[in-house]
Amino acid sequence: KEMWVTNAAYAYLVIKDGSESGASILGKDFVDGDYFKLIVTGYTAKKEKIGSIDFYLADYRNGKKELVNEWKRIDLGSFKEAEYIEFTMDGTDKNDYGLITPQYFCLDAITLIEK
Repeated sequence: KEMWVTNAAYAYLVIKDGSESGASILGKDFVDGDYFKLIVTGYTAKKEKIGSIDFYLADYRNGKKELVNEWKRIDLGSFKEAEYIEFTMDGTDKNDYGLITPQYFCLDAITLIEK
């Protein structure tokens, strides 16, 4: 049905303050074209992908400068037939080992089945 998400403080501050954040993991400063997103994917019991939802926790593409700092609703209505969901993250701040941005987010009030 739905869930509510926001940035975790660690990821938020690294994105907001970039190399000046004092974080132990320092990435580059977010600039135009950068993003950090949560990918929610639904699967059937047979592990067949139903679909996925990209939710941008930081979106600096196309002249935007959006950084989520409050609870936002994600509609899971397209996952009615899902047996389970999976969370992954992606972004533009990467090195040879993968994503540098701390891969944390906060999740609350997830409703999968309403009885």
